[in-house]
Amino acid sequence: MAQPAAEELLYNRGNDAEMLLDLAYGLCTSPAPAQEAEWRAVLWSGHMASLLRAEEVERDTDTPNGGAVYLARLRAGLVGVLRQSSLTPSERSDAGGILAQLGDPRSEVLDPLHIEFCTIIHPAQPTGGRGELVRSVGLCALA
Repeated sequence: MAQPAAEELLYNRGNDAEMLLDLAYGLCTSPAPAQEAEWRAVLWSGHMASLLRAEEVERDTDTPNGGAVYLARLRAGLVGVLRQSSLTPSERSDAGGILAQLGDPRSEVLDPLHIEFCTIIHPAQPTGGRGELVRSVGLCALA
């Protein structure tokens, strides 16, 4: 829903990147929201910023807490969407895609030596009638 509205502002209303950025800045005021609606606002802000290149966002030096400051706050917020929010898997996937476009600050994404592994416990599954838990190793950092 946010993406088409942002595209309307950017492409059909006079290619006004400044208006789009002002809206994006207003939606991402904290890198660590407390409520689901605030996490979703961070995601929507990311959708808006992804229509522009990161370099274009960083060039906005006229707005206090905008430009590079906003981009750092947005990246941290999008990582939070992935790791902490209760948003849907589809929304969290969108956040990961936006991070890929705008620059992901997580070293574990680019350097396999920094990947954080964890044990994932699946619900009990029938395994020879014993019904024991099945354990596997997963990538925590990318989840």
